Amino acid sequence: MIFKALFWSAVVLVLMPNEPDLGFGRPAAAPSAIAGPLDSFRDFVQGEAVRVRAEIVASEKARGAQGGALSTLLGRI
Repeated sequence: MIFKALFWSAVVLVLMPNEPDLGFGRPAAAPSAIAGPLDSFRDFVQGEAVRVRAEIVASEKARGAQGGALSTLLGRI
């Protein structure tokens, strides 16, 4: 039974195409006109997340909260 499952899994693996051709081109071939704004937006969002995290930690320290729930959660990330 196990050999039958392994056989059919191998058949499906061999016959399955690596990437479907949907006509959209390769994902890595995104034009720079699109990639530029997306990269800047990603950088902006990451910067804002870092700033907000710093504000939360500073706020907890100002209140004297030692090991508050948010700082514990954010410390793991």
